[in-house]
Amino acid sequence: MAGFCKRRAIGCVALVLAIAAGGCGVGPDRVVIRSIRAMEGTDGGRLEARPELVAYRTEAETHAEILATDLTINQLDPAEGFEGIRGQITRIRMFTRPIAGKTPLSNAAGNAIVQHVVINDGALAVYGGAGLLRPKGRPGDTVLSAVLSNGTVRLTRATEGLVDPVGTARLDIAMTATLNAPLSRLIAARLDQIIETTQPTLDSEDERAEAR
Repeated sequence: MAGFCKRRAIGCVALVLAIAAGGCGVGPDRVVIRSIRAMEGTDGGRLEARPELVAYRTEAETHAEILATDLTINQLDPAEGFEGIRGQITRIRMFTRPIAGKTPLSNAAGNAIVQHVVINDGALAVYGGAGLLRPKGRPGDTVLSAVLSNGTVRLTRATEGLVDPVGTARLDIAMTATLNAPLSRLIAARLDQIIETTQPTLDSEDERAEAR
């Protein structure tokens, strides 16, 4: 944490206090990604994350953005590189809160977009997908728990030369997040930095071309 404070002395104490007030995973927080259609030449794979920092932010009663990571505060510093770092970051954007009797509640429905980043000693992979997020509580509550089952993700961006062992995959998430905008911004900034650092995969480029 010392390195982070040295570069950002102004507001650093406030950020530390905000993180201390809430943000550590308080439940069985987990993200599990399992191959359902592996890439050619691979046997498929599985990714699992147990986040230590989990927070969320919101702008309305129906919208929430949950961010979770097993990285340390130092490793979230955008001034740091990616060499020697291994970890994962997840962002879940819920754009509508499901309401019983009004919102389709099958797993085929969707109300959330998911981005999942893997860092492996300089190699970066970004998986993207969607699913139905079932929250317990309302955005704006001090604590918001949510579960997403049978979502789907696949690789959308990566560093050059990365071999994806996962392919199209099933996504299962369970999170209990505290309302903590400063920590959410910190995690989101590192994730956005990774997105900017990586390149779209060929499949992503082909889909955009078809859409045009």
